[in-house]
Amino acid sequence: MRASTALLLTLMSTNTIADIYTCEINHRTIYSDTPCSDINKNIQMSQDPNKNTNWWEHSQHHNQYKQPIMLNGALDQRVDKVATIINNAWSKSGNCQASISTNNESADCKDFTQFIEPGTVFWQASHQYQALNPYIKKKVKDQDKLLTIENQIHELIEFRRYLKNYVQERQLAQR
Repeated sequence: MRASTALLLTLMSTNTIADIYTCEINHRTIYSDTPCSDINKNIQMSQDPNKNTNWWEHSQHHNQYKQPIMLNGALDQRVDKVATIINNAWSKSGNCQASISTNNESADCKDFTQFIEPGTVFWQASHQYQALNPYIKKKVKDQDKLLTIENQIHELIEFRRYLKNYVQERQLAQR
């Protein structure tokens, strides 16, 4: 179990480290990358339509995956929600990898990288999974689901390492 936590921490480490806030809104716990007082504020980011960026560069538009999610309910329901989100990231990584092999990586890879940024639903679900200690994990009815989550996280880490190297090679080739 410690190995899976270490793997997850490796996956989550990025150039920027964001805090996650646990907010109580309408008697529900909300996880967000922004302070609780700012959840309802919409921040408009200016975007230069003439700026041409590569898919691996951060765009200035709003990331649709950065929204608070509800990870509440019974333990098995929370694990199901986390498993669904982790599986979604795993699927997106597969789409990106397939796109790279056909030299058409723009949309799929951008979607994947946006999905795993700090503060996204993936990031929040990953933190929820990290919060499960070994004693609590033993109480989960579907132990195969936990194993699937850990395997997908391992594959995500491997793909992220591959993607990082691929991006570095592309950046060097453009110089």
